[in-house]
Amino acid sequence: MPQYTSEQVAQFAPDAASAQAGRGLARPDKWQSLQRNGAMLWGLCKGSGKEPYRTQCDLSAPAWRCTCPSRKFPCKHGLALLFMFAAQESVFSEAALPDWVQAWQDARAQRSAAKQQQSTSVAEQAQAAARAAQRAQQRNQEVDAGLQEFSRWLQDLMRNGLIVARSQPYAYWDQAAARLVDAKAGALARRVRSLPRAFAGDDWQQRALFELGLLQLIIQAWGQSADLPPALQEDVRGALGWSQEQARLQQQQGVAGRWLALGWRVVEEDDLAQRRCWLHDLDSGRMALLLDFSPLRMPFASAAPLPGVLHEGEIVYYASHWPQRALWRGAAPAPGQAWRGQLTHVLHDIEQLLAAHAQALAQLPWLERACYLLNDVYAARAESGWMICDAQGRALPLASASSDALWRVLALSGGAALCLALEWDGQSLYLLGLAHDAAWRSLSPLEW
Repeated sequence: MPQYTSEQVAQFAPDAASAQAGRGLARPDKWQSLQRNGAMLWGLCKGSGKEPYRTQCDLSAPAWRCTCPSRKFPCKHGLALLFMFAAQESVFSEAALPDWVQAWQDARAQRSAAKQQQSTSVAEQAQAAARAAQRAQQRNQEVDAGLQEFSRWLQDLMRNGLIVARSQPYAYWDQAAARLVDAKAGALARRVRSLPRAFAGDDWQQRALFELGLLQLIIQAWGQSADLPPALQEDVRGALGWSQEQARLQQQQGVAGRWLALGWRVVEEDDLAQRRCWLHDLDSGRMALLLDFSPLRMPFASAAPLPGVLHEGEIVYYASHWPQRALWRGAAPAPGQAWRGQLTHVLHDIEQLLAAHAQALAQLPWLERACYLLNDVYAARAESGWMICDAQGRALPLASASSDALWRVLALSGGAALCLALEWDGQSLYLLGLAHDAAWRSLSPLEW
């Protein structure tokens, strides 16, 4: 049965307020009963209503359910239950599962079994394949027409000049993006909507030309995709908005490893929340990115692997010329033991990081971000903001960083060099976690 620390429990909180409220309720005197059976925890929490809230948690997922009216998931009662288990397991008495806990457990088991038992006949599979081929052909035609129009839009933009483009209102970019959405090229539309950011700042000319050049490169790659390797064809399709079928990926051979979860970040864009979790294979040095999406203010369908914990199992990489995104083969892994040791597959200065990223871009020019383990570096404060510096005096900027989190990093290190997990998007670094005293410490996403 997995064990959790208070720091790991805080990772599940939907926001800082929920984590704080959960800690406040993590007291036995706030509960009428606290019981457990195997991986199941449950309790009755005193609330404002006549009846206490029924709160339950499955440690193996983890998963929660509570009768309180909160729309947050997990709610403060679910967090409090796990905070107490992490701090004082002895307050939970052994008991048989009550009917309401058993019913929840049975319902979850039935849903899981139903998903695994879904199958179709050979004839149905053939019919589905024919319909899929027809839809793909229709989408190809729509994308062709949409990219031809978008190519003319780009040519007009460059003909008028960057100064004119910089002065355009947001509606100018949004209209072009909307036409790409109609043409079934939603991922390209997202890049167009973000273009106004490239026209801001002191070095806007360089960044604007870079982003516009990538758009043109994707258009040209689509026109020549038949001549590209299959994996790169998938990258081109992905740059336009195609998604790869997870059911088909699950049938492919996986990559076994001892995966250390380095950390994760949740970012919001439009009406979706995106969670990025980075894994590092201790034996090969591979990186893997687990991506999950959820409507804003709604829980993610699955829990992210706990940072700082080893997860043994297989992942399957999405087809790509530079494989990075992946999914777990089979069910999501249960957390293993907390990692303790020495990381061997690391970079040792910023020059090596930039060289590694240049190699990645040579394989996939529109790669948006990558994760690196960088050793022997320092966090430092400059006039322009926080920086990551190496022993040779090179530095790269940190973006959207919480000063409180970075002060804690400095306090942990005592000014000594660190091994950091860093997400790099070509402009700024995002700090995910660090190795300290032979253990891995992640920075909670609530700090970013």
